[in-house]
Amino acid sequence: MKDKKIIREKLLDILSNKYKRNIDKKENIWDLNLLGKAIRMEPSDLLCFFFDIEKQFNITISEEDIVKGKIKTVNTITEVIYKQCI
Repeated sequence: MKDKKIIREKLLDILSNKYKRNIDKKENIWDLNLLGKAIRMEPSDLLCFFFDIEKQFNITISEEDIVKGKIKTVNTITEVIYKQCI
């Protein structure tokens, strides 16, 4: 999967369908913290989302990516997935 737009759309679908987050697909939403006021995911949901991402994209998210905060926004998660799928 080499298209970031497709990755982003799949992430938004997961957030919408499984976690019932109605996310407007404006670009600025993609940079908002998933735990922040706009998206309001619970930490436990974020953890489950993490595993959903690994399963959906058949990747393993490294501890380094987590520590560096790359699992905070749709855009940072997209980058993590993109780098593993190219």
